[in-house]
Amino acid sequence: MVSVIESMAKSHSFPYRPDIDGLRALAIVLVLVVHAFPSWVGGGFIGVDVFFVISGFLIGSILLTEMKLGHFSLMGFYVRRVNRIFPALIVVLIACLAFGWFSLFQDEFKSLGRSTAAGAGFLANVNQYTEIGYWDVAGNLKPLLHLWSLGVEEQFYLAFPFLLWGVYRARLHLVGVLLLCVLASGMLTQNSMNSDQAAAFYLPLHRAWELIVGALLAVYNMDNPDRHSRHPSTIDHLTASLGLAMILIASFYLDKTIPFPGKWSLMPVCGAVLLIAAGPQAWINRVVFAHPVVVYIGLISFPLYLWHWPLISFAHIVESGSPTTSTLGAAIALSFLLATATYHLMETPLRRIHFDPGLRALGLSLLLAAVGVVGYVIYQYDGISSRPLARQHAINLFGILRPPVVQDDSHPCFKALPVRFKHQLQQGQLPGTQVHCQAQRIEDVSMVLLGDSNAGQYAKDLHDHYGPKLMTIHSSGRPYIHNVNHDEASQDILRFLLQQPGIKTIILSHLGVEVAQGDTPTLTKPQRLNLEYLPGLEKTIRDFQAAGKRVIWMGSIPVLDFDPKRCQARPYSLNPLPGRCSIPRQEIEQTHNPYLTVLRQLRADMPTIEIIDAMDSLCDTQNCYAKKDGVVLYADKKHVNLYGSALVTAQLMRHLN
Repeated sequence: MVSVIESMAKSHSFPYRPDIDGLRALAIVLVLVVHAFPSWVGGGFIGVDVFFVISGFLIGSILLTEMKLGHFSLMGFYVRRVNRIFPALIVVLIACLAFGWFSLFQDEFKSLGRSTAAGAGFLANVNQYTEIGYWDVAGNLKPLLHLWSLGVEEQFYLAFPFLLWGVYRARLHLVGVLLLCVLASGMLTQNSMNSDQAAAFYLPLHRAWELIVGALLAVYNMDNPDRHSRHPSTIDHLTASLGLAMILIASFYLDKTIPFPGKWSLMPVCGAVLLIAAGPQAWINRVVFAHPVVVYIGLISFPLYLWHWPLISFAHIVESGSPTTSTLGAAIALSFLLATATYHLMETPLRRIHFDPGLRALGLSLLLAAVGVVGYVIYQYDGISSRPLARQHAINLFGILRPPVVQDDSHPCFKALPVRFKHQLQQGQLPGTQVHCQAQRIEDVSMVLLGDSNAGQYAKDLHDHYGPKLMTIHSSGRPYIHNVNHDEASQDILRFLLQQPGIKTIILSHLGVEVAQGDTPTLTKPQRLNLEYLPGLEKTIRDFQAAGKRVIWMGSIPVLDFDPKRCQARPYSLNPLPGRCSIPRQEIEQTHNPYLTVLRQLRADMPTIEIIDAMDSLCDTQNCYAKKDGVVLYADKKHVNLYGSALVTAQLMRHLN
C-alpha cells in the first residue's frame, strides 16, 4: 500500500515519512472526537491547525524541491492538486445533495445548495464568514461547514507557489521573506481577535502563518538533508515528546469558550512543528506515529475528514439537534467505512490509472463545477419547493418569507433614505438589514414597520395587506431604540422618520426578550435587566408621539428552548415526535421576567401606549405553543413562520382597523 505522501516523496526526491501520516491520524482523531463528543476533548478542533502545518510542510517540500532541481511547473502543481482532492470531494458533495433531497426541509436544502456551491468553488470559509450573524443557524446543522479548512488550504495553494517563484526569480532571502509573512499574518490574526474573531478563524490571510510555518520547516529540512538519517539524539526524543505534549494539552485545555485562534493556536502549531522537526527516528515518531495502524488512519484521513462531518451534521438535523450517543457513534463508524471505501475504490485506482493527468484534471474540474452549479440552482430556487418533502407544506415552514427588497436609488423609497444609512447598507456594513417598500412615491407611505429581525418576520403579512402604504426597515439585532443603538446609521433612520410628515404610524417590533436581557433566556442562567432599555424605549416612543405620529409597540414573541423542527415529522428520524410542542406559560414568565418587567413598567409610565402583545396570540393561560392545532408556528427558536406571523399580525390589523 502506497500513501499519498510516499508517492509524492518518490516523485519529488525527498524521503517518505510514515510518522507524518501518523501525525495526520492524531489530527483527524482529535477532530472526529470533538465534533461527535465535544465534552470528551473540548479542544480537539486544533487538529485542523496540525493539518495546516503538515500541509505547509509537504507543499513547501514539493515546491522547493522542484525549484531547486529546475523541474517546477505551476500547471503540473495544480494538476496534481486537482487529481488528489477533487474525486473524494465530488463524491461527498453529491452524496450530501442526494440525502438532502429526501431529508431536508426547504430552508435547509436551500442552505445546503449554497454551501455546496461554495464548497465546490473552495470558498466555504468565505461563505461561513458571510453567514455568521443573527440569522445564522447552529454549526452542527450545516453539513458542509467543515469545508472551510479546505477552502483556506486551496486559497493558500493558489498564492503560495507564486510567492516562492517570485522569491526565487528575484533571488531574495527565502527564510527572511517567509518569516515576514508569518509575522504579518500572525499580527493580523491577533489584531482581528478583538475586532473580528470570525475573520481570524475563517479567512486565509489570517491562517496563512500556520501553513507558512510548515513551509519554513521544509526549508530547514532541505538545508539539513542528512539530519534525519543519523541516529536520533536525546534532544530529538525530548523535542518529539514536547511537541506531542503541547498538542494534547491544547486539546484537553481549550474549548469553545476560549477565544481561538489568536495566541492559543501557537500551542498546536508549535507542537506539530516540534514533532516533524524531531525526525522519523525519534522514539514517539518511530514507535507510535509510524505504527501501521496509525499510519493507515493517516492514509484515509482526507476522505475521513470529508465524510465525518456531514454524517454527524445530518444526525443532528434529522434528530432535531439531539442525536443519541449511539447515533453519533454509528456516524463515526460509518465515516470510517466510507473513507476506507473512498480510499481503496476511488483514490488509489485513480492514481494507478495510466491516463493523461491533465485530461483527468480537466474532467474532474468540469464535474466539480457541475456539482457547484447544481448547488447554486438549489439555492436560487429556494430549496426546490417541488421536492416531495417540500410539497407536503403550503409554505416553507422553517423559513421567514419577506417582501421584495429595495436597495438602490432607482426606487423612490430607498432614494429618500439618509445617505449615510444607504451607503453603509450597500457596503455591507449593516448586516442583515433590509428595506421593503411597494410605494412609487415616498409621500404615499403612511406606515413604517421598524425594528430587528422580529420586525422582518411580520413584513410579508403586513405588506400583503397594506401594500404601498407600508415601508419596513429591519436589521439583525438592531431594534432602532435610543440608548440601545448609538450608531449613526440608526440615529439617521430615527431622525428621518421623525421628519417625514406623511408617515403617520410607527410600528416598533423587536425581540424585546433579548434586548431587555442581553441574551437568550434560560432557566439555569441568571437574567439581568438592561437598565438602558426602558428609558430608551420610552424616549423613542415619546419622540415619535411629539412629532404627531401614532406609535404601536409589538411585544416580543416567547423564545423557545427547543428547535421547532422537532415538532414536524422528518424522514429517517429515529425518535418519535414529542407529545407536546409547547412550554408552560409559567416557565416563559420566569425566563422572560426582565422583559415582562419592562412591559409592566411601560404600561405604568405610559398608560395610553398602544401595545400588541404577541404572547396573547401564541399563548393561552397554560402554555405557549410552537405547534398548535397540528400546525408549526415557529421558523426557529426566536422567529415565527408565516403561520405564527398570521396570528400576531391579525391581532395588529384588528387594532389598526
